[in-house]
Amino acid sequence: MKFPAIAILFFSLLAGCTSSFPGIKVRAASPAIAEAFRKLSLAINVDGYEIESINHETYSFETQWRELKDNERVKNENGKVKLKIQLDPRGRLYDVRVTPLVQNTAGDIHPLADVQHPLFTKWKRIVHSIVEKESKDED
Repeated sequence: MKFPAIAILFFSLLAGCTSSFPGIKVRAASPAIAEAFRKLSLAINVDGYEIESINHETYSFETQWRELKDNERVKNENGKVKLKIQLDPRGRLYDVRVTPLVQNTAGDIHPLADVQHPLFTKWKRIVHSIVEKESKDED
């Protein structure tokens, strides 16, 4: 009975699927981290979120809960959404982490990790339009 679980773990390690981060993570090269932070906070406001807390020193902010929009939900899904955004410096690069949290009508809160979910794909597209990913030099 333990063999299938071990096999799944082994193959996920081989495939590089070991990230435990339940959101969008991008290693960015530009614009500068402060400019990316500013642009992400503007994108949040344009999308109808209100910032609940912000820390300019750690490049992080969290939004207040708001209702899911029609284009952000899957069929028959209702609830609220909140975003946590963190930019982590990594030398000349930085990591952008966006964690969408969804609260269903029963009050249960869970991070949104489904890469096919409309809200996930929407914010992945927004992040990629704001930052330029790290380029890898090839020989």
